[in-house]
Amino acid sequence: MLQTTIGPILQWGYAVKGDIQPIAEEYAKKLGVGPFFLMKNATFKEFIHKGEPQEPLIQTAIAYWGDIQIELSQCTNGAITHHMLGHKNGLHHVCVAVDDLDDTIARFNLEDKIMQTVVSSGGQRNIYVENYIPGGYHLEIAEKNERTFKAFDLMKAAAATWDGTRPVRNMNDLIEARGKS
Repeated sequence: MLQTTIGPILQWGYAVKGDIQPIAEEYAKKLGVGPFFLMKNATFKEFIHKGEPQEPLIQTAIAYWGDIQIELSQCTNGAITHHMLGHKNGLHHVCVAVDDLDDTIARFNLEDKIMQTVVSSGGQRNIYVENYIPGGYHLEIAEKNERTFKAFDLMKAAAATWDGTRPVRNMNDLIEARGKS
């Protein structure tokens, strides 16, 4: 697994414009990434961008390419989010996973560098550090959350046995699989 000074790289995040499904299908066809699990209109318990509360609707498609998670995401309702900051279709951020987000923020002196703080409806806590990575890319730091990381394990297992069919699936397919495991 690729490692940074803060933690292991979990994800390469891509901002996309336009319909996310055909973009995910193209990643699957050309790169063998998949299957993608699509979540439309994700909402959040908390979403603060540069000190201002936002209420975005985020569409995201997540898949695994070996050990690396590929996330395609976009804001669909015009709220101000990190997705809108200068990137078109392409690499937008790298995400690392940590055990304790507050400790990581303090240890690496990131308090004044946080661009965005997010708490998902499932309790997943993430921050985004603006332009942390050379080239103007952002760093997302995700605190490990049992519920979220169990879903990631199921996605990774689906990728390991994927036969190329149904390259984009509804997130509900994964939720149903989680209920059976």
